[in-house]
Amino acid sequence: MSTETKNIIKNISWLTGSEIAGMLMSAMGVFFLARALGDSEFGKYGFVIAFVSLFAVFTEFGFPLLFISDISKNKTLLQKYIDNILAIKIILGISAVGIILLFISFSNKDASIKFLTLLTAINIVIGSFTGFFYAIFRAHEKMKFEAIFKAIQNMLLFILILFVFFSHRTLTQFVQYALLITLIHLFLVFIFTQIKFIPFRLGFDFKFWKSLLISAFPLALSSVFVSIYYNLDSVMLSFWKTDEVVGWYNAAYKIIFLLLAFVTIFHSTIYPVLSRLIIQDPEKAKFLLKFSLKITIVLGMPIMVIISVLAAPIIKILFGAQFLGASLGLSVLIWTLFVSSLGIIYGNTLLAIGMRRRYAVIVGVGAITNVILNFMLIPSFSLVGAAVATVAAECAVLFLMYTHFNNQIFPLPFLCYFPKPFFISIILGGATYYLYLSGVNFFFILFFDILVYPIALIVVKGVTRDDIIFLKNLYVRHATT
Repeated sequence: MSTETKNIIKNISWLTGSEIAGMLMSAMGVFFLARALGDSEFGKYGFVIAFVSLFAVFTEFGFPLLFISDISKNKTLLQKYIDNILAIKIILGISAVGIILLFISFSNKDASIKFLTLLTAINIVIGSFTGFFYAIFRAHEKMKFEAIFKAIQNMLLFILILFVFFSHRTLTQFVQYALLITLIHLFLVFIFTQIKFIPFRLGFDFKFWKSLLISAFPLALSSVFVSIYYNLDSVMLSFWKTDEVVGWYNAAYKIIFLLLAFVTIFHSTIYPVLSRLIIQDPEKAKFLLKFSLKITIVLGMPIMVIISVLAAPIIKILFGAQFLGASLGLSVLIWTLFVSSLGIIYGNTLLAIGMRRRYAVIVGVGAITNVILNFMLIPSFSLVGAAVATVAAECAVLFLMYTHFNNQIFPLPFLCYFPKPFFISIILGGATYYLYLSGVNFFFILFFDILVYPIALIVVKGVTRDDIIFLKNLYVRHATT
């Protein structure tokens, strides 16, 4: 087994074990928080997060991905990158908070929402610095440290949410306590990074700043576009509809983000290695990419179909009956997860080979598509219209990336992996719907689906023995150090 593969296995083992636990804890926290706040207050919180995220994305400015990509190829640049990026991020962070306050002050939102916006802006900007320190871990392919610190933060937030749930605290109190946890988390990560990796200070090499900003600009622009079609819909729903509708929409979206996080674990771990393999061993890089596409389709297709069919009971079990208005939105939004999971594979590869401008253009088209469709659909179709706009934007991005890849780089098809998983998933979806209408217990239906799908997939040879062995090895802790 090659060194690259061993590193991938070790890093995925660390991230998978710790982050799955962290994500499950975070998900449980969201479910408790939604039940504690109710759909209206949860909608207000969703609006604040979305509004702040639209502007706070400038604090990142694409630096984490640029840093990982460049440092994984040349670690001698580590000190210079850290010192100067930190200095730039401080300026961008202060500017972002100022811009957020300027825009929210001219809105028709009440004083309590504006105060929540200020607290959340500070929280997210501070959190972006923690994210940059995580990028240092990833550039060194030491994901275990990121996993440990994220587990600590998730545990603290979970305890906070339980406190809010059982002591009936307000949304404002929750946001204040969350900000305190973020500050503590940043302090711990900062000290650890200084001691374990490399001591750093603020750098003011303005010529290098210019180079960094020019290199990162396409990534920053892409992040802005992504932020638009992940957050603008909640903001528009808040201004055009009610807080309850925003709460329902965000409840559906939380499920999407939870599932998408599993996809992100795999791709964020592979990205530093992919950046090297694209140059050093293109054939091995192609193998990893093709395997990623196949596994995404094989595992993703049944999940999409089953969640579409069982959206109502899923929402009721996780969030409570008052959030049942989110059911139809979830049935539509879940397809965003599937399409974006495929798009991540193409997008990360474009970034790894340095095609940042092309990536930014494609994501920009997706953002424009999303904005136009939101204006057209939300007034008449509310949260379902927002969900359709999001799926359409993701489809536009995937189509453009797929077309560009096959025409300009190298053939990387995914449609060839569709027929068998699609055929089985449609039949399974029909059986699931019949069982649900017949009043069969929800958990029995899930057990039935989980049991039948892999058996059917093996019978029709939708997966091979080599696929199973590779996937098993990928997620089993490797004994090497």
